[in-house]
Amino acid sequence: MATTETLLRANRKRRVREQKGTLVERRDGFYLRYYIDGQDGTRRKVSEWLCDLDTKKKLIEIKLKQRIFEINTQAENGVTAEAVVVDQTIADFWEKNYIPWCEANLAKSTVRGYKKLWAVLEPRVGSRSLQKFRRVEASDFLTSLVKDGWNNNSMKHAKFLLSGLYSRAVSRDIVPANPMTDAKSDVPAPPPKERIAYTDAEVVAVLHALDRPDAKLLWALCSILGMRPSEAAGLLWECCSGDRIRIERAAPDGVMQEFTKSDRGKRQLLLIEPVRSLLNAWKAACSDPATGLVFDNGEGQPIDHSVFVGHWIAPGAKKACSRWSGLYSGRHATLTGLAIQTGDAGASHQVGGNSREVAERNYVHPVQEAGDAGLRLREAALATLIQR
Repeated sequence: MATTETLLRANRKRRVREQKGTLVERRDGFYLRYYIDGQDGTRRKVSEWLCDLDTKKKLIEIKLKQRIFEINTQAENGVTAEAVVVDQTIADFWEKNYIPWCEANLAKSTVRGYKKLWAVLEPRVGSRSLQKFRRVEASDFLTSLVKDGWNNNSMKHAKFLLSGLYSRAVSRDIVPANPMTDAKSDVPAPPPKERIAYTDAEVVAVLHALDRPDAKLLWALCSILGMRPSEAAGLLWECCSGDRIRIERAAPDGVMQEFTKSDRGKRQLLLIEPVRSLLNAWKAACSDPATGLVFDNGEGQPIDHSVFVGHWIAPGAKKACSRWSGLYSGRHATLTGLAIQTGDAGASHQVGGNSREVAERNYVHPVQEAGDAGLRLREAALATLIQR
């Protein structure tokens, strides 16, 4: 049964506070700052995106007056801000709902990638209202990324992350629809820069420039055998027996996974020179272990290959190779070289652990010498027919 005090509190007329709001300029547009009254009597300050930075001053004034009128009208009618759900920002939903869900349901490597991307996106979009973010604003946001130099792949990653966040919000009945659906940049995004594939001479030059035996081996595994850096970081001694290396797991960012990037990633690679000698030299330096990590960070965990490269490979590599662009381009060098040397994508497909379609798209490039050789063969075939 309700107490007298509860009934009095329920019947007490709520004091309506008329607001004027404050206009705040931020990097991604003008925001309206105002207070909301919760159903529990608390009062909080919130910011709500109002319009783009290039909006004309008169239009800003009109939008500001319209929105403040809506806020005050809702208050006079006893409708709290919480009832119309206007106080949750995209960053709020990310922190309290979406990233916890990702951590519980997605691979650790995927979550790490999301967090890295969100650190870049949050200053640009995090303070906007989750509920009021419309498709036109999503399109404007994607346009701003392109104008700031984001290429097509990077822009797609940003759209994919926000679309996943909004899909989660839709499934929780927090928003009625996903504003990222059909959102498009108004200007075409440039294609990503063509990935560098080192020449064989550059691969050898970098190898000679490195001093540490583990650095030499890591470089060789990627640039000569075509392993992914994360696969090399997760390699175990027991997988390096006989004349082959078995790739069964990966360790992106120093975190061991009992699987590779895809089912095709599990494969065997022929142990060729100079990788065989480099592997034996490093094994001897490690007191000839039979099991355990080939690249140990000193605490029984895989190395973070990006950190390792920054410390022990990049300084020497930059002196030996003017086109130095990281470890993954070494893998690209191997798979491109295999496609050129064999005249087919089959070797790149098997060694790289990609689908044949990916191998053909990424590693089969036009080569003048290959074209010349093909035309000479065609010339000889036609010459036989012409002479008849």
